[in-house]
Amino acid sequence: MSLDRELWRAIEPLARRHGVEIFDIEAPKSSSGAMRVFIHRPKSSGEGQDAGVNISDCAALSREILELENIETLLPGDMTLEVSSPGVNRKLRRAEHFSQAVGERVKIKYSREEGGREVAIGILSAFDGETLTLNDETQKRTVIIPAALVAEARVDFVFE
Repeated sequence: MSLDRELWRAIEPLARRHGVEIFDIEAPKSSSGAMRVFIHRPKSSGEGQDAGVNISDCAALSREILELENIETLLPGDMTLEVSSPGVNRKLRRAEHFSQAVGERVKIKYSREEGGREVAIGILSAFDGETLTLNDETQKRTVIIPAALVAEARVDFVFE
């Protein structure tokens, strides 16, 4: 099992106790980098947006993680721990991320089936678990993207 998956399993119950969920975990490429844990407060029924997390949420969860008995195994070597919000322009990597982003403006870099790379920017109108449907602003058309071909994706919030 990968290090980030082990960490996920160890801290998921801690996060729930704080009323937050793990959004994602990014493991460093070496043992001297930062293990990044991104948390969010899930949408409550009837609310239109995430309630968000604050620095106190991040600090409290970070303290509890560092007190785990097996923390040396979860964060070996000179690895550091960072707990934060995924931010407004959060990365979309997992199926849950795409499902939660339906209705939001996104930027998706993907491989074309016939070769080459493409970038689509617009409102993610649907995700069925395998296919993303995007109303592309630049191409002025609906684009269907197989999730397996997505190289990179993130919310593309426009600050006005």
